[in-house]
Amino acid sequence: MQDCVDIIKDLVGHEYLYFDTALEIRTSPHVFLFQAWGVCVSTTEELYVMDGNQQWHKVEPDVGNANLVIGSLYQRLKIYQQAHSHPKEEHQCTRLILLRNYFEMKVLKHTYN
Repeated sequence: MQDCVDIIKDLVGHEYLYFDTALEIRTSPHVFLFQAWGVCVSTTEELYVMDGNQQWHKVEPDVGNANLVIGSLYQRLKIYQQAHSHPKEEHQCTRLILLRNYFEMKVLKHTYN
């Protein structure tokens, strides 16, 4: 979890970091996906994630399936960190996101037709 805190502080300090697409995490096979739309680090070094209802939740590593949230969050933050440290690659990341969204739409269209 400390890696996530360090990356967020490196990117935005103690400000909010919002995602262009939700980070979707399935914490159990029998529950809906948790969607994280933003993260921040408090001045007391606590990690918070924002859900789709714009509610902030403290991430506590010893509670429930927090390790799944932390692992998924870490992967997303590493991508953001790489794009931030290599501005030329930012366009490539944007293209990958657009391509992923395009193919998701194609799959949905094919599923419903």
